[in-house]
Amino acid sequence: ERGASIAHCPNSNLSLSSGFLNVLEVLKHEVKIGLGTDVAGGYSYSMLDAIRRAVMVSNILLINKVNEKSLTLKEVFRLATLGGSQALGLDGEIGNFEVGKEFDAILINPKASDSPIDLFYGDFFGDISEAVIQKFLYLGDDRNIEEVYVGGKQVVPFSSSVKETIHLPASSPHPPPFP
Repeated sequence: ERGASIAHCPNSNLSLSSGFLNVLEVLKHEVKIGLGTDVAGGYSYSMLDAIRRAVMVSNILLINKVNEKSLTLKEVFRLATLGGSQALGLDGEIGNFEVGKEFDAILINPKASDSPIDLFYGDFFGDISEAVIQKFLYLGDDRNIEEVYVGGKQVVPFSSSVKETIHLPASSPHPPPFP
């Protein structure tokens, strides 16, 4: 009613034992909410870690019968992208790939030689599959990130040794559906 927004920082909430934010309840009240990485109270500034911890917190609330369901990976991915831009009042400029918005994205290589991601033949259907996105969000790390674009400018260069890559947007109006 007052236009406040929430930055959900599950890593710091878990590290400080300060509680579990019931994101599903927040979303019912149409409060703007994004995913954050409060390293003053947590141990990681990685958005991938924040995504993983947000799913974990939601699963804990489900196990403890606070909620009847858990957040999906798709819902948490949205919190990390468009949700964050909406919480900051910047969704007119960033948060997805709508024409006229700044281009913020990463290029991932799930087949990097030292990748923590295990891929199987069935994981690939066309250029990108839901299984590969899920595996990157759950298992991937900086070893899988080949290029980073912020505001349309490349800030991390492409490695010429990469033969096969998959494009994964850092933000998207409609993240791919997950099983």
